[in-house]
Amino acid sequence: MEIDIASDAVQLTFPELSGFEASDSMVIGEFRGRKTSFSSSKIRQSYKTTERRVKKLFSIRSDGRLLVQVEIKPRGAKKRVLSRVFDRI
Repeated sequence: MEIDIASDAVQLTFPELSGFEASDSMVIGEFRGRKTSFSSSKIRQSYKTTERRVKKLFSIRSDGRLLVQVEIKPRGAKKRVLSRVFDRI
């Protein structure tokens, strides 16, 4: 995964995927119901629909690897937190 931060957006590129899934653009601020913010070590995005609430957190761990956590809270059910760690290439 490659992360490029511009003044108005964060661009995520996934080299192992193809098609429309190969990249994701997160506009900084509030855009189409998604709220995105970033600091020097974290990128946060959240949105909610009538069925669920989703929060994504991209952060750098102390060992220098990227930690991605996705929290999904369906309406009327328990929340689930999915985590994945990416190694630096």
